[in-house]
Amino acid sequence: SLCTENGKKRTPRGTPPPHAMSELTDEFVMEVHACLQALAKRNDDLCDRAIKLRFQGSTSAEDRRSLHDVASCLKVSKERAEQLVAKGIRNTPLVREDAPLDILLEDEHVVVVNKTAGLLSQPRHRFLGGSVVNRLLWRYRQDPAADAKVCHRLDQYTSGVCLYARTTE
Repeated sequence: SLCTENGKKRTPRGTPPPHAMSELTDEFVMEVHACLQALAKRNDDLCDRAIKLRFQGSTSAEDRRSLHDVASCLKVSKERAEQLVAKGIRNTPLVREDAPLDILLEDEHVVVVNKTAGLLSQPRHRFLGGSVVNRLLWRYRQDPAADAKVCHRLDQYTSGVCLYARTTE
């Protein structure tokens, strides 16, 4: 129970006064909703710009712009630039790669792949292909729930059987 020192109940912080709820119109709620959507879109656009500025189309560490430069270009703090880059990376989907795979067994839950030597089990970076995961994502591109989660992996230059989960469940 929320009580003050004198024993009276107090309203939790952030609770609107009783009359406020009756004064909200549908039009006002729709306006607020539109503003929130515009802010979310602006934030997504900032994330995209931050990623482009930071990596400049390259995944090489030497070609990256500093977070200070990204912040300066976006006119935000270095901490905010770091947040935008991190969110942008998380929101970037893995590359799908149309290349052959030796599928040994496949059902709705798992897929068993005969991995060749030289092929990565999982990608080194979300922007790069060249792995079994990238090829599986291409294979299941029509299924919106499909994923390719590594159950175990083999080193790049080791061939053998690998198991992948088709969903996160």
